[in-house]
Amino acid sequence: MLANAGLELVQASLFMSRAETRRWAVLSNATAGVLVRLSGGKASPIELQRRLGLRQRRPPGWLRLLATAFVELAVLGLGRDEDGGERGSCLLVVARKRA
Repeated sequence: MLANAGLELVQASLFMSRAETRRWAVLSNATAGVLVRLSGGKASPIELQRRLGLRQRRPPGWLRLLATAFVELAVLGLGRDEDGGERGSCLLVVARKRA
């Protein structure tokens, strides 16, 4: 696919375990996903955050506290797949134009 686009592979590496990817999807749907669904899918998460005043330079204290607690709960149990492996589920590809 890279060659067809005139690119050559420099590096490819896996990152985020399957468990981390599932956790990321759950967190995304529990936060921005809910807002987007409530808006009928007519606004992006960033647009909704702006409308709600959540993208200020310094968010309100209650929001920072809530976000901190949410992150602390979200990272519990991360680091390994259920079978103890550390396989990646996301692929980072670095490519460059062919010379």
